[in-house]
Amino acid sequence: MSKKQHFLKYFELHKQIQENEELIHKGGIEIAEFTDEYYQLATTMMKCAFTEEQVEYIEWWLWEDVKKVVWLKDKTEVSVETPEELWDFITSKHVK
Repeated sequence: MSKKQHFLKYFELHKQIQENEELIHKGGIEIAEFTDEYYQLATTMMKCAFTEEQVEYIEWWLWEDVKKVVWLKDKTEVSVETPEELWDFITSKHVK
């Protein structure tokens, strides 16, 4: 697998885990204390593979419930709605 394929697989698994957490939570069970270590591990691994700026964009994308758009210095709007668009952006010349 390429680095991009691993990145996209991470987002697929992350979404699946969040959906499972929501189902379990609806059943009256709080599992955040059990999954927190997973998220810490994932963040640590991201910091090994990506620059600080790239990790900031990834974490923003995962956790902020906002329109997934980035504005460049020249006021160009870049869509990062999908993990693939996010990958393309964070590996572009615009992110160090």
